[in-house]
Amino acid sequence: AAGVAGDILQRISDLVDSAEHHRKLGAIAAISSLISLEQELHAQMGTRFANYLNSFIRRSDSGPEHEEIVVAAVSALGSLVKAEMGIPPDMIVDFISNALDWIRPSAKKIDELRRR
Repeated sequence: AAGVAGDILQRISDLVDSAEHHRKLGAIAAISSLISLEQELHAQMGTRFANYLNSFIRRSDSGPEHEEIVVAAVSALGSLVKAEMGIPPDMIVDFISNALDWIRPSAKKIDELRRR
């Protein structure tokens, strides 16, 4: 992928450096198109990644391995939200709710163990 990105950047650079008017306009058009594409891809990836991570939280597995997975997924979701990848606010609220639902039973278990 880096090779493709490098090739695209080089081609745009060549258009920018061109003495021909239509090539400079081509560079501008290419940049504008890539910006739109980047924003669309960014939003699609953000939502998809968030759904993948949320699926780890919603699973009903138990045990230390699952707890480690959930903690890592919640942390990654936090990073994803901070990155502003176009995740709708209602989805974020949903993910937080799922994480809290996962935490609550664990907190109850800890309280029960402390009482014994």
